[in-house]
Amino acid sequence: MQSAITSLVALAAFVALLSSPVQGQLSTCTASSSTALTFNGTVLSIGCAGNSVTMTWTVSTTVPLLLTFQSFQTEAGYDKVLVTASGTVYGPFSGATIPSPMITGVGNVVIQFTSDASNTYAGFTLNIATGPVVNTLVSSQPTVLTKTQQGGFVYFGLYNYLLGGSADFSVTIYSYSGLQAPGVFIARNRIPQLESYDFTNNTVQSGSDYTFRLTIPNPTDGSYYVGVFLYGTSSSLSVTGTWKFNITALGNGIKVTNTAGASPVYYQLTVPVSTASLQFQISRQVPGGYPIAVISQGTAPNANSFDYKMDTTQQSYQSLVIPSPNPSSNRNANPGNYIIAIYSATTDSAGYIFQAN
Repeated sequence: MQSAITSLVALAAFVALLSSPVQGQLSTCTASSSTALTFNGTVLSIGCAGNSVTMTWTVSTTVPLLLTFQSFQTEAGYDKVLVTASGTVYGPFSGATIPSPMITGVGNVVIQFTSDASNTYAGFTLNIATGPVVNTLVSSQPTVLTKTQQGGFVYFGLYNYLLGGSADFSVTIYSYSGLQAPGVFIARNRIPQLESYDFTNNTVQSGSDYTFRLTIPNPTDGSYYVGVFLYGTSSSLSVTGTWKFNITALGNGIKVTNTAGASPVYYQLTVPVSTASLQFQISRQVPGGYPIAVISQGTAPNANSFDYKMDTTQQSYQSLVIPSPNPSSNRNANPGNYIIAIYSATTDSAGYIFQAN
């Protein structure tokens, strides 16, 4: 009960934002449609009531959001509201109970209202406002807040990381004083709260300082949010998030035979300055699925973010020559580290032979 009360108190400051001017008010719905909105810091208010309706709002945001239902009365079991944010699903909500506030991460937030053909109720109104401040984490680099923090949550975000070997988080809370030890909570693709999180661990006390460490083995790709909850006062916080890949070094001209599934297999090739040319080759093993290779220089690629792509769904063999960034250069390859991710184009495993030279 104490945790629930504390969580509501922590949200109260954000709920106060809802007194700001409102845009995008939709009080009734008579037809099905979709609306795209971009959150720009001004409170949005959406709502709907009616029969035989399917309304969808997609809100694009670069900051965490606070979603608060102002009213809620739908036909229980038949008229429903569903909220989806970065893969996390809230609801469906139905009936006369007002859902609890939600804090989402960045990206797209989709709100959908569906109703049947009978019994019109008052519907719902939902306010969308700026959520808590999230301090960005850079992999392997400590993020330190030196200001005094008096109670409540402090948030940190490790954004858009891929499947890897492990994700390690280290938290130190300095000069802490309070009646109860601080807590650290981690959630994927959403802001953690006292009653809603994916990972947590006990803190270890050393004098007035507390330390917290947690390793997530084989984490799912996405954004990870670290919430440090203080029941008292701290002079400063230090949080470090480190992402470690399972990655295999490629040798020049060495063929690699392997199998990939939905989870990518990672390789790294180091190209020296003296390299005259750089070519990648991939062929699928038949039968054996359709492997796809995505390549980036200096960063880990994924299916949606890459510099180069090799797709065997149409051809069983593909060859890729990396062009030089300087056409007047005698070299055909830009030196540095190239990271390759190979995954299956389908739900089946994909056998492949890959080579770089």
